[in-house]
Amino acid sequence: MQRSRRKNFRVASPLLVASLLLLFSPAKAEEVCVSKGGRFPPYSSEGRPPRKVSKGPKDLTLCRVFRRKTCCDVAQTHAALVTVRKLALTGDATDECVQLWELLECSICDPRVGVQPGPPRICASFCDRVFQACSSAYFSTDAITQVLAPCGTTEIICARATEWVSNGTDLCQAAGFAVKVPLYPGEEETSCYGSKASLDSIADSWNSNSDVPEKLEKEAVLGDFMQQMKEMPLRKKVFWAVGGMVLTAGLLVISKRKGHSQRKRFSYEDVSAQNQVKASVQRKIRQSIAEEYPGLEPVLEDLLPKKSPLIVAKCQNHLNLVLVNNVPLFFNIRDGPYMPTLRLLHQYPNIMKKLQVDRGAIKFVLAGANIMCPGLTSPGGALDDKVESETPVAIMAEGKQHALAIGFTKMSAKDIRAVNKGIGVDNMHYLNDGLWKGIDLKAGGKSKKTRRTAPKSDDIYLKLLVKLYRFLVRRTGSKFNAVILKRLFMSKVNKPPLSLSRLIRYMSGKDDKIAVVVGTVTDDIRVYEVPALKVTALRFTETARARIEKAGGECLTFDQLALRAPLGQNTVLLRGPKNAREAVKHFGPAPGVPHSHTKPYVRSKGRKFERARGRRNSRGFRV
Repeated sequence: MQRSRRKNFRVASPLLVASLLLLFSPAKAEEVCVSKGGRFPPYSSEGRPPRKVSKGPKDLTLCRVFRRKTCCDVAQTHAALVTVRKLALTGDATDECVQLWELLECSICDPRVGVQPGPPRICASFCDRVFQACSSAYFSTDAITQVLAPCGTTEIICARATEWVSNGTDLCQAAGFAVKVPLYPGEEETSCYGSKASLDSIADSWNSNSDVPEKLEKEAVLGDFMQQMKEMPLRKKVFWAVGGMVLTAGLLVISKRKGHSQRKRFSYEDVSAQNQVKASVQRKIRQSIAEEYPGLEPVLEDLLPKKSPLIVAKCQNHLNLVLVNNVPLFFNIRDGPYMPTLRLLHQYPNIMKKLQVDRGAIKFVLAGANIMCPGLTSPGGALDDKVESETPVAIMAEGKQHALAIGFTKMSAKDIRAVNKGIGVDNMHYLNDGLWKGIDLKAGGKSKKTRRTAPKSDDIYLKLLVKLYRFLVRRTGSKFNAVILKRLFMSKVNKPPLSLSRLIRYMSGKDDKIAVVVGTVTDDIRVYEVPALKVTALRFTETARARIEKAGGECLTFDQLALRAPLGQNTVLLRGPKNAREAVKHFGPAPGVPHSHTKPYVRSKGRKFERARGRRNSRGFRV
């Protein structure tokens, strides 16, 4: 319980701190997207702040590094993509030119550019870099927008960039961009696209199909968080701050309420294993119980018979259950004293010392809460001064006849009366918990074996056979018919086919008997001579049936077998190899590791799929 409270407090504290930072950090006016005009398509989010674009059908076709915050959508990026493709395919541009022109076209998606009025404002230094890289590329004047654009396949007049403009500033302006020229040499470029500060965040990861790189350093993450708080408008800031405070308050309330209820004990998931103890351990458990509860000595032989096996089930949190005939009778924690279950205590109510709680504590005890000292010292409670610390006790309730819980004292009765504060008794087992309801103690429910009672197939012929053999099993009691019925229920994997060659080998020297296969009989081209066989199967392949009948044999159905041999007389029950199918060869340890006989999944034969050479342990298959 204390651990849960500490965990919730560790979660709630950062939420509260973040909410306070959001609430008291300086607010910034909310900026909205403004369409650029000219050759640039209008923003669909005009008048709204930049947003995050999610992956999927509405994803950007270009400029995906601005996914986190942008005014763009597919309309802007598709136009930029067409321009870049023209430059790469028909503009005779270098790789550096294509990359820089893509950066230039993606200025429309920069969130700082999107909120500024007018065409995208490009730094003069960046325009010079683009002109230097694209001076030999071919451009033409667009007939619709009258701006300079990469030359396409339908253009008639195309010329190199140096024939259209003489410098980078003219190139950007001719392409429809605005250019910020420094007032004096060496002036720092701040409010334009293409400066060192604006491109540093994407320079290392610039790729049309990549995202913004994740910052793994804590300082960078904290800096981004503080920057986002500064840029967040006041309305959103108040919304997130109030939401964080409400969530923090909810976590604290839940933590407080969980203090009144412990984790539900004795569920079947808690049982990890159970073992039958040997005789010496059984005697030691009997002796320990007899010393702890002298009142049980007259009936101890009936409770723990010497001839009955004693099972100890191990649970989580070091709990051990003592079972006789799969019925839990006692439990303990680690090597502590054994305590009886409530059902056993109700049969023998005077074997334990008793403490009584008042009426107000009943609902908390039944919810799994520990027993507090005030609940025992109040007018409705009762204490036995002979009870010492670390003693198993029965927890009674005011006005009730039977015990509602079994506890383990953390302090003596005298200390409980003197201190009258804190937890006096740990609640170990209470009414309506898993042990009271009766848990599945068969290896925690993990070894429960189920078998089919009917086939899952919708085959009408199979259902008729099941009906027939159910009648035969009921009326004849024949074990042969019971086995046939059980195999009819099985899945296809458990009814493997039997080849003709294996069938001939199994029936060697049994000419007068009928082979019975609950499955399929298949042909084997490796067999040249087929003897006369009498075979009953669910299905025969065409060639297998033809070869058996050509050799003078018989292919029988199961309804014909029921008429000829209703008790299974003169029959041989056969089945095919279950592990012969292809999939089984790939089960087991990884292929290639030492002592592994697992066959790898090789897609093709060739040098790229061969087994790695060498004597190292990591050798394996390339698949």
